[in-house]
Amino acid sequence: EPVPGFGRGGLATGRGIGRGILQDDAGIWVGGFAYVREGESVVEEQALLSRFTARGASDAGRASAGETTLSGGAWPHRESFAIVRSTQGWLFLGGYAGDRGLVRAAVWKLAADGRGTPEVLVLPNAAGGKEDRIYALALDDAGRLLAAGFSRGADGKMRRAVWRLRSEP
Repeated sequence: EPVPGFGRGGLATGRGIGRGILQDDAGIWVGGFAYVREGESVVEEQALLSRFTARGASDAGRASAGETTLSGGAWPHRESFAIVRSTQGWLFLGGYAGDRGLVRAAVWKLAADGRGTPEVLVLPNAAGGKEDRIYALALDDAGRLLAAGFSRGADGKMRRAVWRLRSEP
């Protein structure tokens, strides 16, 4: 049953599609993406981080309309699926960045309050293929990032993948 007093009738909405969620003392953080269209064609997928207050209002105090677009450099198609906060307070989102059939696992790092320009790490495909994606993030006992998803090898086969990454420079 929807909770009265949260959003409108228990529902908070924003632009795009939500894929990962985290709630902490700073509010509710949602990772996802939105399509950018020209006419009927999708020309870009923008990875997003949205923020809501504990009562379900868009938290515009943290960024424009409570939303940060996660850049991808030369990679125009980006989706985020997972979100985690490191023990040092950083926000990390995992997903992918792609361009013309080449899709790479990607991790975005943001300041604790979600402000500023996110750093992006686009991972190489160690299996020699053209597609990697991250769908889940966690922290190991040492505070390093663990990412899970898949890696498509040069043989075209999709395999479960786990990456371990440093969460600090």
